[in-house]
Amino acid sequence: MPAVLSRTLRATVRGAEVYLVPRADGEMIVGATSEERGPDRTVSAGAVHDLLHDAMSVLPVTSELTLAETCAGLRPGTPDNGPAAGATGLGGLLAATGHYRNGILLSAVTADAVVAWLTGQPAAAEWAPFSPARFAAGVRS
Repeated sequence: MPAVLSRTLRATVRGAEVYLVPRADGEMIVGATSEERGPDRTVSAGAVHDLLHDAMSVLPVTSELTLAETCAGLRPGTPDNGPAAGATGLGGLLAATGHYRNGILLSAVTADAVVAWLTGQPAAAEWAPFSPARFAAGVRS
């Protein structure tokens, strides 16, 4: 079947966000769900059903496509939903993690901060609240 989309399509169906992304090989990605299940990368039938139902609501021809693959990725987050970036207190170890779904969006500013820390410069002041130290025992922000 030829490609059914030429660009990314985003929509809201019954209050849920869905996106459809064409691949160069003619396949289409439908995403995404978000669940807090630790390192569990299993894909539930209900999640696939909901995504496909929403995709078909937006682009009916989706029902004619072959389901080629399901996958689940891990997006590390933190208890307060902010990234953990900066010195860890463990012998020069720096952390730059916990960006959850915003990793790609924050990658450039995170890289700038890491370069600053590695070269002994201060990072932008906006990083101060996101120190990994905020999760140390007895530390309250």
